Amino acid sequence: TSLLQVSGSPVVAGLLVAVFFGLALCGIAWALRHSPKTGWLLAAPLISAVLYAAIGSVFGIYFYPRFVIATVPVMIVGLSLSGHIFSEWSQKRRLITYAILALYIVPTMHQRSLIMSRPHSTAGDAAKYVKDWIKTHPGSKAPLVMCYGLGREVMSVYYPAVLPASKAEDITALEQQARSEQRPLLVIQGYTLFNRTKAADGMKLLDDRQHFAELAGWPALDPDFYFRVLEDRQTP
Repeated sequence: TSLLQVSGSPVVAGLLVAVFFGLALCGIAWALRHSPKTGWLLAAPLISAVLYAAIGSVFGIYFYPRFVIATVPVMIVGLSLSGHIFSEWSQKRRLITYAILALYIVPTMHQRSLIMSRPHSTAGDAAKYVKDWIKTHPGSKAPLVMCYGLGREVMSVYYPAVLPASKAEDITALEQQARSEQRPLLVIQGYTLFNRTKAADGMKLLDDRQHFAELAGWPALDPDFYFRVLEDRQTP
């Protein structure tokens, strides 16, 4: 759940992010000026995150947002320190700091509740669903189950019979196998952002609602770990 979903307005969400980020940078700048050791300790994760993103962009490496999660506590500390800046014009530094932290805490309450309640990944939920599918479809043959793109390796731990697929041709071949065996074809798919970038040809097939129907989906702590199960409409 993003700030955009919580606020309901891209303008409000963008403004909140800009204010959070700007105040945090101001706080870190204050620390660099008045306590250089602390300032550089805070600045180092930010600098490394920027370098990581820049190197990834140059060499075409997929950017995982969770790899820069170490910057979140740094930004919160920066927000806390930003109140010192206003002490030059006001003696109510403590109240200003509380107000800044409240500005961060209130709009992000829902995200923190999700962090406390959602699992890291829902691959296991998807595997359980396909295992139980036959129970809700008496008289049907056991489905052929494939996992598309990134995630296909780990899915074999949860569901050993899963068949891997990494491109559109693999999906087509498994469709033909399902038809020849007169079995339904179920598709497990996670890591949507990654697969849309690195395995886009197969994702185009899976996104065709005339071809595949989404049966269930399970959100996780990280949007990339959202797993869903789809059913091939063109197999038995």
